[in-house]
Amino acid sequence: MILKFKTFIFAGILFLGLTAFSQNRTIDSLKLLLKNAKHDTTRCNILDLLVHADTTKDSFLKNNLFFENFLKTKLRAETNGHQFHNFYLEKLINVYNNYGRYYNDKGEHDKFLEFSEKAIKIIEKTGNRQHLALALNNIAGHYNEDNPIKALEYYTKSLKISESLNDKDGIANGFANFGHIFEFQGDIIRALEYYSKALKIREEIGDKVLIAFSLNLIGNIYNNQGDSKKALEYFFRSMKLTEEEGYKEGSVAS
Repeated sequence: MILKFKTFIFAGILFLGLTAFSQNRTIDSLKLLLKNAKHDTTRCNILDLLVHADTTKDSFLKNNLFFENFLKTKLRAETNGHQFHNFYLEKLINVYNNYGRYYNDKGEHDKFLEFSEKAIKIIEKTGNRQHLALALNNIAGHYNEDNPIKALEYYTKSLKISESLNDKDGIANGFANFGHIFEFQGDIIRALEYYSKALKIREEIGDKVLIAFSLNLIGNIYNNQGDSKKALEYFFRSMKLTEEEGYKEGSVAS
C-alpha cells in the first residue's frame, strides 16, 4: 500500500513537471514567434496567446500591459476607417476583459468594474451590439445577489439590446437572469413569470439542454414552495430531455 502511494505521488510530481515543461516550451515558442513576426496583426494574435499561456501573476500583468500599450500605439497611428482599426479595437477589448477576469478572481471588484467599463466603451466604438449585450450581462452577473437593483439595471440594458437585434438566445438568457434576481429577492410570482418566458423562447429555439435547464429552475421554485407534485412534473420533463441529449448530470435538482 505504501509502495502504491509513493508510486502515485511520484507519478503526480512527474505529471506536474511535464505539464510545467510543456507550458514553458509553449511560452518560449510564442516568444520566438513574436520576435520573428513580420506583421503587426500577427504580433497581436501571438500576444493574445502569450497572455493566456503564461498565467503567473507577474508575467500575466506584464504581458497584458505590453499588449495594451502595443495596441494603443497602433490605434494612434491608424485613423478610424483603416482596414485594421476595428481589429486593434477588438484586441483591446480582449485586453480589458483579461484585466477584468484577473481582478474579479482576486476579489478586487472595483478594478473588475473599471476594466469592464473600459471594454464597454471600446465595444460601443466598434458598433458590435451583440458584444455590448454580453458585456453588460457580465457586469450584471458580477452584481447579482450583492446589489440586485444594480444587476437588474445592467440586465435591462442587455435585454433591450438583445430584443432590438431579435437575438432569441440573448432574450431567453435575459429573462432567466431576471427570474434569478426575483427568486433571490423572494418575489416568486415574478420569478416564475420570467423563467416561464425564458422556457417559451428556448422551446421555440429547440435547444433541449437549455429547455431542460429552464424546466429545472421552475421545478426548484415549486419544490421550495412545497408543491412536490408540480416540482416533480418539471423535474421529470427536464430529466427526459437531458437523457435524450445524453447529458445525465444535473438532470434533476440536487
